Amino acid sequence: MLGNIIQMMLIFFWMVLTPAGIGMTWTRQMRRYHHSVFMAAVMGWMTMFALAQLLAVPLIIGVQASLHVFTYSWGGIVLMTFIFSIIINRKRMKEIFQHQKRRLSRLRAEKYVSLILVLTLINIVFQAASIAYLWFDHYDDIRYVATAVDAYFTDTMLKIEPVSGQYTGRPVGEMWKDAVAPINIFWALLSKLVMTHPAIFMHMIVPFIFIIYAYCIFSIIGDRLFRGNDKQWAVYMLVLSLVVIFGHYGVHGNLTSSLMTGLWWGKGMQAALCIPFIFALFLLIMDEEENNIYYPALFCTMTASCLMTTMSAIIPTTMVGAYGLVHGISRRKVRPFLYGIVCCLPNVCYGLLYYVVRGW
Repeated sequence: MLGNIIQMMLIFFWMVLTPAGIGMTWTRQMRRYHHSVFMAAVMGWMTMFALAQLLAVPLIIGVQASLHVFTYSWGGIVLMTFIFSIIINRKRMKEIFQHQKRRLSRLRAEKYVSLILVLTLINIVFQAASIAYLWFDHYDDIRYVATAVDAYFTDTMLKIEPVSGQYTGRPVGEMWKDAVAPINIFWALLSKLVMTHPAIFMHMIVPFIFIIYAYCIFSIIGDRLFRGNDKQWAVYMLVLSLVVIFGHYGVHGNLTSSLMTGLWWGKGMQAALCIPFIFALFLLIMDEEENNIYYPALFCTMTASCLMTTMSAIIPTTMVGAYGLVHGISRRKVRPFLYGIVCCLPNVCYGLLYYVVRGW
């Protein structure tokens, strides 16, 4: 019982409190989302993902380090960043709390909005609980879960072939994908930090936590699309939650499959979190062109997407390139296109790295 309480406290600290604390440093520069807890939490996770990618790839390919080296280095940097962010934002915390309190009071005062939001919240919690405890219909996770389990129990990173269990000493074959986009190693790291078996962590904790973060991103998009109209935003969130839970028409290729059958996959994380958040940043850049904080946020998110899958070399770059081109032409400016190219550099570099190392 005491062990479970400690695990829950660790999960709350590393997966809820820490990203929200780190993200406050980003939101202090954002005019529209200066007091947004959702934006702070999402940006915190994008920062943590990006840091993991920047550390893990050289440790795996170049140094062939052990998992505990990755865990201690990433955890130490994240903790220092969290403490620094809390210190510089200590005066803002009270403002954020008061702003959220006023917003909740306003939502309760509006007719039908509170009822719609309660129904939406029930639906979201039901989805999160279903995928974590009741629903499992995807078994293609040999490379995903087995890689994390091997790393967790042997203190290595991609030195054991996950299908055969043979010790290879370095990545071979399909393992090079995980070397360039090491999301499974990152799950093993977090499993260490929250003292949970990787299989339990990936199948229960990751889906439960990140499906809620996905709705935070959807909420940001809805807030921007409906320009602060609470009724329209509430209906949008309810309809979207119903589409997710009743839109399961196949294992692949739809929003439900990304959120409710394979969220621990890198591809699922990219589809459910990174791509919608990139779209949200597009909208915010269009609103606040003079605010340069959104381009570093986009660069950070693009780097974070590289942790998820090697497909990040194609899908996010295509989105950002097309957006930069259209936005630049519509505004008759070169800067959006050039900034878009810069934001795509991490994805291009890691994509080229994969084509280089897979032949080793």
